[in-house]
Amino acid sequence: MELLRPGLVLVDTPGIGSVFGHNEAAARALLEADGAILVLSADAPLSEEERKLLAALSERQAPTFFVLNRVDHLSPAERDEVARFVSDAVAGELGRKEKLWCLSARAALRACLAGQVPDENEGGDFANFSQEFARFVEADLVQARLGTGRAELARLAHELDDSLAIEVASAELDAASRGERVARLGEAAAGQHQAFEDERTLLQRDVAVLAGTIEKALAGFAATEPAKCEGRLLEVARTTAVSQLEDALRGTVESAVRQSFEGFRLAQAQRAEESWGRLAEGFRDRTQDRVNAVRAAAADIFQVELPHLGLPQVAEERERFFYLFLSVGTSTESIDRLLRRLLPPPIVRRRLLERARRDLVGEFDKHAGRARWDLAQRLDAVRRRFEVAMAGELERSVATVLAATARAEELSFMAEAERQQHRQVNDSARHAARAALALAGER
Repeated sequence: MELLRPGLVLVDTPGIGSVFGHNEAAARALLEADGAILVLSADAPLSEEERKLLAALSERQAPTFFVLNRVDHLSPAERDEVARFVSDAVAGELGRKEKLWCLSARAALRACLAGQVPDENEGGDFANFSQEFARFVEADLVQARLGTGRAELARLAHELDDSLAIEVASAELDAASRGERVARLGEAAAGQHQAFEDERTLLQRDVAVLAGTIEKALAGFAATEPAKCEGRLLEVARTTAVSQLEDALRGTVESAVRQSFEGFRLAQAQRAEESWGRLAEGFRDRTQDRVNAVRAAAADIFQVELPHLGLPQVAEERERFFYLFLSVGTSTESIDRLLRRLLPPPIVRRRLLERARRDLVGEFDKHAGRARWDLAQRLDAVRRRFEVAMAGELERSVATVLAATARAEELSFMAEAERQQHRQVNDSARHAARAALALAGER
């Protein structure tokens, strides 16, 4: 398949019911993919499970294509009506307008198997969708991966070139001089390691402060928001028949919590991401200073030229601050059906309303608590992964120099013929490193 030639991998997840009922791992894979296609059916658009998936997709960074399939089952008027309904529902769940591709995959397949290009009468938007998806793969995915590959090639080439430069300089020293300079480098590296650990402690403190600020905001929201939603419960209690009131109030509680809580929670997630981004960038910049301080010390000690390096930019956290809305549970309280018949309707109505008020408070508290825990856990996990990555960058800088001096030490024990052969290999390796840097656009 031509589309797969650049290395694209297409993953067909299980059906929606399986995703949320039995296969959450598949849903997580969808959220972490470089791109996604969400296929909805024109026959039965937007089930409750599909709305839950849309809520999860609202936090994706990577592009998502929204497809309404089986439009050939509808008349033109029905198609327009369903498309408007789905577009509005998607926009409502995501908080932004998205392109909806209306098509018939079966009709398009028939046309393709017949060697024809599906037209609008047969496949709907299929041809345009295919063209846009191919453009996304080529321009967004492939080019991004090429950029990543070039950056990694440049990093490896710099590392090889620097290592060879230090090895050559170190090989010209006698054993005593070499040992003394390695010891000096070790002292310089130890100082930078200590500074890094101090900054790591400060980052942990800053992340804990951020988590505490968000926790306080969510707790305050959960304490004050139920009162703002109570009017909806009163209206339902006033206008709904007693026989239907229990279900109506439960639905109102869920709707009120979902609508009020989701907007606030998303704002807090955004706040967490933006605040974390600033903390991470600062930590990356300081780590870069540590790395270049080690390189500067090595350059001075061994009298070689080691240009400053820029560490990779802070990557977007793919997992982000994912959270699935908890369904509002059935209250443990119940008014017996017989008792409901015996009690006067005003009393039944009042008791159901009181219970709904308690449920409303409990649901806000439950969701705020889960969101606090979720955001704190993810902040801590992101911080730990990032610290490990930055520590690796610092360790690599020191290891490159020490490995080069160790090879120079080994070289001093070789016969002259072996040393000459080693120099030739080094010359070829250095030429390859500089050619790689030119290929990566570094020189």
